[in-house]
Order: sequence, then C-alpha cells, then structure tokens
Amino acid sequence: MENTVKYYQLLQIPTNANLEQIKTAFRRLARQYHPDLHPNEPATEEKFKEICEAYEILCNLHNSHQTTFRQEPNSSKFSAENYYVSGINQFLEGNYQEAIENYTQAIQLKPNFQEAYLKRCEAYFAAKQDRQVLADCQTILKLDNTCYQAYFYQGRSRQLLGYTQSAIESYTQAIHYQNSCAEAYYYRGLAYDELKEIANVLQDLQKAAKLFNEQGDRKNYNLAQNKLQQLFGKTPNVKSTIRQSGTPGIVKTIQLAVTTFLSCLFNPGGNLLAVFSRLSSRQALLFGVLYGAIADIFITISLHHLNHQAYSLSIQTFLLNSLPFISLVSCLAIIELILRQQIHIVASIFISGLSILPVSCLIALAYSPLNVPQSLLLIVSIFIICFTILILYFSFTQIYNFSEKTSTWLVPILITILAVILSILSNFI
Repeated sequence: MENTVKYYQLLQIPTNANLEQIKTAFRRLARQYHPDLHPNEPATEEKFKEICEAYEILCNLHNSHQTTFRQEPNSSKFSAENYYVSGINQFLEGNYQEAIENYTQAIQLKPNFQEAYLKRCEAYFAAKQDRQVLADCQTILKLDNTCYQAYFYQGRSRQLLGYTQSAIESYTQAIHYQNSCAEAYYYRGLAYDELKEIANVLQDLQKAAKLFNEQGDRKNYNLAQNKLQQLFGKTPNVKSTIRQSGTPGIVKTIQLAVTTFLSCLFNPGGNLLAVFSRLSSRQALLFGVLYGAIADIFITISLHHLNHQAYSLSIQTFLLNSLPFISLVSCLAIIELILRQQIHIVASIFISGLSILPVSCLIALAYSPLNVPQSLLLIVSIFIICFTILILYFSFTQIYNFSEKTSTWLVPILITILAVILSILSNFI
C-alpha cells in the first residue's frame, strides 16, 4: 500500500478514492499539465508523465481488485482509459503509429471518448496524415462544436493541404473559443501571408508574439518576432502597436467601421466571424451603436420627407425610430439568455446594428425624392432582405454557436418581429 500512496498523492485524491474519482482527477490534472499548454518546459512534461503513470497503475489496481469497476464478460482486459494513457505514453516517446492504434482501441471501447479523438488527431498530425486529422476534427466538432483544439488542428491540416482560406476560417473559430491561443494567431498570420493580406499578417503575428511573451514561451515568441522581421524588415514594437491601435483617431475609426460593414456585406458567411473576432469589445460596441444610429437617422429623415407635418424632426422622433434597433438588441439578448443562460450584449449590439442598417437604407431609398423605379426597388429589396437574413443566420451559427436547426427557426422569427415594429412605426406617419 505504501508503494501506491504516492500515486494517490500525485493525483491529489484520498487513498480510498473510487475509480470515478481517479478518472476525474486524472482528466483535470492532464488538462492542467498537458505539454501542449506548456511547450519547452521539461519539468511540466515530466509531471504529466508521472500523472499518466499514476493513473494507469491505479486503474489497473482497481480493475484487478474489482472494486468499483466491472468489466463486461467479453470485454478487453484494458479499459478505454487504459488505452488512452498508453497512447499518451507512446506519443511522448515519438511512437505515433502505436499511439494512434491505442487511441483507436480506446475509441472502439468508448465511441464518444472526445479526449481520445483529440489525442489521435494530434498523433495523426504528428505523423503527417492530414486527411485523417480532418476526419477526426469533424467527429470532435460533432461531439463538441466549441473545442478550439479541433479547430486549430483542422486549420493546420487545411493549410498544409493548400486550403488557405478554409484554414483561416478554422483558426478564426479556434480564436473565437480560446482568445489566448497564440498558435492560432501565429498560423493564421502565416495563412494571411500566403494571401498577401499584409495588414492582417501584421496584426496576427503581433498578437501571437504578445501572447507567447505573456505565456513565457520565449522560443515561439522569438519565432514570431523573427517572422515579423523577415516580412517587414524590422521587428515592430508589439506593445506600442497595440497601444496605438487601441486609441485610433476619428478618421481611422470611421474607415474601420466602413471596412467592417463592407466586408460583412460582400461575404457574411466567410467574413462575419473573422471580422468580429478581430474587433475589440470596445470597437464592436462602438460600431454596433454607430450602425444603429445611422439607421435611426435614415429612418427619421425618410419618414419626415414622406410627411413633414405628421413627422417632424425632433429628439422624440429620433428616439422613437431607434425602436427597431433596441428591439433587435433585446430579442437577441433574450434568445441567448433562454438558450445559453448568459448574455453577450456587445455581440447583440454589433449584430443588431449590422442587420438594421441595410433595412434603413432600403426605407430611405423607398421614401427618397429620387422616385426610384419600382422594378429597381424590388431588386434592391430582395438583396437587402437576403443580406439581413444571412447576417442573422451566420451570427447565430458562428458567433452564438447555435445549431443550424435552431438558427433556421430564429431568423424568420426575428425578421417577423422587425417587420411588425417597422409597420407600427409607419402608423405614426
């Protein structure tokens, strides 16, 4: 018993712990000391190996004594967790194919073993089997579509296979769910470099260097800095760049707001999440309010032009016309509160402003003194309505991460609410 006490101590559990407690402790400590999270730290890697050894020995001890774990009559001698730990040991020794075989055994015994899929994905990547990586990433994301590691490995394999734009989308998803993933910023910067999008390259490599530095990863920090020097001739000062970008001038803010809107306008499915993830919370909030205010102005001026006497320009009418924007923000917040028990008000404001601005442009065009032909107005209306639907749909699936089925139902509900509110406003004319 004395020989096994140290293993219980390593897992930080009492000596009378049952198998479920051992599993829970192992998973918690494995995440804490995993080498991927502490690169180039031999002490942490050694600690991880000790944790794996302790887990394997204690599992075998419990299995042999048949304490709280019962095997099926025809099952293998090893449990899924045993194969999983064995796979980790093989991977650390560089035996990638053996590791893959062990993870596969674990998955066969436990089909929804997400950790085993993720580790097998890592082993496939190390073995340069990118097609298998992509297959495992798809399976992992079906089990948990917020797993940033799966998006990261998906991006790496897509990039190596030459699917640069798809790789950028995967890295963006990884960053969305884990904003401190320095590797995702670094490789997304390299992907942007392949597409010659210089501004994005600089921004991502600087962000990666900053995160590597904060995480104490000097090797990768130097790698990012060297890449910046190679691409831009000298190593930019990361801190000063970030400080400058945090306090942009009015002109720069307006330019960025316009660029953000147009980027989402021309490709909402491909650019919405990427654009939103690159904005700070302050910028997203500011742009959302700005879009909403412009929409309010368009609606107010249009309705005033339609009926000068009944619809005068005043603060009251301006506040009244902000009802569509405010209602949309409220609806998005309520939906998230119901489905997620939390509210990201910045996202709700940004999406509402982005969605309501095209609708206000349509109202301004319809009620303008230009006498736009009905046929042209119909074409523009179809385009704007479709754009609004796409913005809401991709916001639900990408930013809020709702299922496609849920998003499909939510979009027409919100469009209907918006139409009702605009109809109510028209009654005040």
